[in-house]
Amino acid sequence: MRTTGEGPVRRLGNVLAVREGCERVIWRRAGTHSWRAESLWPRPEDEADLGAHMARRDPLLVIFERRHSVVPVLAEEMLLAQPALRVCTEFSDAPGDDLGEITLPFLDWLPSDLRERGIRFAAGTERVLSGPSRLRPRVLLESRDETVPHVRFVRLAVPLALSASDLAALADKAFGDEEEADHSSCPYLHRVTVS
Repeated sequence: MRTTGEGPVRRLGNVLAVREGCERVIWRRAGTHSWRAESLWPRPEDEADLGAHMARRDPLLVIFERRHSVVPVLAEEMLLAQPALRVCTEFSDAPGDDLGEITLPFLDWLPSDLRERGIRFAAGTERVLSGPSRLRPRVLLESRDETVPHVRFVRLAVPLALSASDLAALADKAFGDEEEADHSSCPYLHRVTVS
């Protein structure tokens, strides 16, 4: 199902929450029953806002479900796609096959040191998620990194639609005072320390 939107970003006060993955593809309705993939977040105008946010060292919460995100797409849906999105898209060479895939680059919008930190966190969560499904936590939060404490990574172990209040609670857990935080109100949350 395609939905319109301005990408994966939600503002919660001074916290910027970004959903890494399929939500980075920005779609536009092209008719009653058709869609066009327009661009990949962040667009140039988004990069300026993101850069200013990072320069102020305001909190950034990066949320993802998996490290590898692939979006199926029809050739007709790519007619108006910008070059940054086309680069990520492959179609079969088979005649008459108009089904392709957009393979999203993981955390490519972050500075390299933060991207590497996010990749290490994603790899570290694999160990936690390899246990029995009934024992797996639903939300994994990266332990605070004191060198860049205003950026935190969150992995959703299962697909979750996070409401505004869910996001606000998650941001509060991520950027609140960890010594005084009451984690009993958030039993689905599991902290992951990755070296």
